Formats: sequence, C-alpha cells, structure tokens
Amino acid sequence: MRLLYLSLVVILSACVLPSQPTLTPTRGLSAPTLSVSPTPVIRSSGELYPTDEGAFVGQTNPTQAVLPVDSEPVPIPHTGNDNSGNVVDVVLNDGTVLQGDLYTSGESRQAGILIVGVDRAGWGTLPLDLQTAGFTVLVMEAGLIPQANHVETMLRTFINLPTVDPARVGVIGEAQSADNVMVACAFDELCDAVALLSPLSRDTLLNVMPSYGLRPLLLTTSNQDPESYPVALALSQTAQGQTRFIETTAGRGSSLLQFQTELVSEFVLWFTTYLTP
Repeated sequence: MRLLYLSLVVILSACVLPSQPTLTPTRGLSAPTLSVSPTPVIRSSGELYPTDEGAFVGQTNPTQAVLPVDSEPVPIPHTGNDNSGNVVDVVLNDGTVLQGDLYTSGESRQAGILIVGVDRAGWGTLPLDLQTAGFTVLVMEAGLIPQANHVETMLRTFINLPTVDPARVGVIGEAQSADNVMVACAFDELCDAVALLSPLSRDTLLNVMPSYGLRPLLLTTSNQDPESYPVALALSQTAQGQTRFIETTAGRGSSLLQFQTELVSEFVLWFTTYLTP
C-alpha cells in the first residue's frame, strides 16, 4: 500500500507544469496616434492661373508648341498697364525680360528688321516707315549696356514669329548696341544685312569684320563725333561686301535721325534693296 502511495505521488508531481516568467515588452503594441489628414482643396485652372483675357498661362500656345526643341520662344504679348497693342516681352537666357514694340502687317512671312537701342521710343518714324515698306519690325529696348549674346537671343526670338521670313533679316543698332549687333551678326548668319548708327569699339569691330564677310553694311555717324566717326570710317574701308557710309553733322545713335530726317528714307531704301526680291 505504501508503495502504491509513493508511485501515485511521483506520477502526480510529473504532471505539474513549471511556472513561466512574465515577458518584458520591448516596444509599444501600437504606433502613436496619427493626426487627422488634411482635406484637399481642388481648384479650377482659372483659380490657379488668373490671367487677363487672351493670355496662355496654364494653357497650350499653338505658336510656341510648333517650335523646335530648345529653340527661343516667340515674343510674348505684354499684359502690363502700358500695353498699347503692339508691346511684347522677350525673355533672355538669364531670365531677364525686355520689352519691345512689334510692327507687323497681315499674316504672311515678310522680311524682318530687328532694331536694338537704349530707348525704343527714340527711333522716330523709322519703324512705321519700314512696316509700310513691307517689313515686320521689332524695336527692342536693350538698356545702356546690352550684350552680344542678348542680341543673338533677340534675333532668334524674332525669327520665330510667323510673320518673319528667317531668310531675309536685317538688324539695326545704335552706339553701344551697334557694337554688340555687329559682334553678334558677324558670327550669326541669320543676319543678312546690318546698319550701324555711331559704332564705338574700333578694335573689337575691326577684328570681327572678316567673319561678317560679304554681307551688306550701312554705317552712319556724325563727322563731329570724335569717338564714333573714325570707327565708322575704318569699318567702311575694311568691309568686304556692299557698304554705304553716310555722314551727318550732329547727333549720336538714334538721335542722328532727328538731325537728318532724310536718313529714315535712306534706311528704308537700303533695306528694301537688299532684303526684298
């Protein structure tokens, strides 16, 4: 009997499970409470891009869309308070926006004239007279110290207009702008004819004249201008193509047109001779 009792105790002790230790949690059972997601505000294109009627912000501009990749954009109609109907903006490669006056007739491609100077209002009737003669004209206000690469950007922007024939393009510059027009056109064959009023940088311009080649060149300055006159005279003697040198008795740059009003008709006739069939 005692043996049976001991056997039963051994069997029962074998069935008792050892106690398990309580585990210590190493992280929380849930992430921190998230904040409420913001409610999205859905706006229309008109609310996102408020513009004046006729602008293309947020829309597709068919004229810009047909241009080659990486080409310069066309002049953009200016939307400021001073818009007189023909004011346009030209964006340079560095983001600078310059204003110009565009004179064009009809929708067909015409020979184009780019005019670069300090004040786009200082050219008198020349832009209108060129327009009347059958040219598309862009008068750009380049500031006191324009750069040759800026002139090149203006030129390539100008020829993208649907009313400009890129095979017949002339450029006019005055004083410092004349120097940079000559440098830009010497290395850019888009310039078919150039007119310079009171050029100033003798050595620079003489160095680039061989690159300008046989293209026609019109020069005009005052014989009372001790800085510009010898430069224009030297260029007229060095030019390789058809060259016209017109002397006046007063003025510099676009002001020459005010002191000698017949210069306007001379410019129109000269460009008509070399840029129209």
